[in-house]
Amino acid sequence: MWLLWAVLKVGAPVLVLAAIIVLLVAISIHGWRRRDIRVQVVTGLLAGYLAIGASLVYLTAQGGDLHGLLLALIVLGFLLTVAALSTLGQGLVIEGWPTTGWATTVMAVLTIVLMVYLPFIPGLDSNLTRALGNPALYAGPAGWMGGCAPLPETVVIPSPPPEEMIEPPTEAPEELEPPVTPAPVATPEPIPVEPFPLRQVFPETLYWNPEAVTDTDGRLTIDLQLADNITTWRLTALASTQDGELGVATYDIVVFQDFFVNLDLPPSAVVGERVTASITVYNYLDSAQSIQLVFTPADWYKVVIPPEPIQVGPNTTASTTFTIQVEQSGQFNLVIQAVSEQMSDAISREIVVE
Repeated sequence: MWLLWAVLKVGAPVLVLAAIIVLLVAISIHGWRRRDIRVQVVTGLLAGYLAIGASLVYLTAQGGDLHGLLLALIVLGFLLTVAALSTLGQGLVIEGWPTTGWATTVMAVLTIVLMVYLPFIPGLDSNLTRALGNPALYAGPAGWMGGCAPLPETVVIPSPPPEEMIEPPTEAPEELEPPVTPAPVATPEPIPVEPFPLRQVFPETLYWNPEAVTDTDGRLTIDLQLADNITTWRLTALASTQDGELGVATYDIVVFQDFFVNLDLPPSAVVGERVTASITVYNYLDSAQSIQLVFTPADWYKVVIPPEPIQVGPNTTASTTFTIQVEQSGQFNLVIQAVSEQMSDAISREIVVE
């Protein structure tokens, strides 16, 4: 942090703030695409919290300093916010969303870095920014747990000079990586020319059986139809014997095809509204493909701005957008087929029109 400030000055907190905003937007997109209510609520509240916090920092810097219990409550609220973000991030990691989970955790750490920088920004020095930006406020708990630091006598400690800011080392923010697509699996069979079946079933949980009974050798065999998700399913098996012995195992099941599309469509719309959506083509074939996007006609919508033909190289992706106008209310499916010279893929996404 000290080296970053020495090189960039005020640009250092600006860079940290930009990283926080980028991570917040990326996590918000995950929440809306996956319809994760927890992530949607947390990102919405955090955006509002940042806006209110920015206003509060500005007002206190103009002479409206806070004191006493109110100041302590604001500091406590910020610490609880960081703890909540970190808990949510690690929970997402455990649930199988490592990229989003670690992005949330990194965002929580970066908010601390931003607070430490605030008192050194010209025009923002106040007792609020000095309290929130005190490195001892964040380094203290780590020292207490390790038995290497005494408890502070007061919550608000005077801010150290800039040369002492090297005390709490913070790792550089990790970049939010795009969703990892499984590597293509080579097959000796020729690529089929006929279109793949329509992909329209995208569950969050593929299979759940809480009372599966094995044979006498402890084996269980099931026939399971895989869903249409292009993803890696994480299988978790919990087992117990009649003698009370317990066991657990995990295994990854990769679902992949060399050519597929993904349709990013809003979950809802209003009659008469023009909806812009994007479609991404994933080509893991050894040759470039010229893609034509074909809509399945329906009465509930009309295409206002059609998608342009896509040229996608080997082992790469390409995207385009289109706009439709919804004409009827109800629950509908938008079906699009991507046709290339070697393979094709059709996808269906649901939209609710009010």
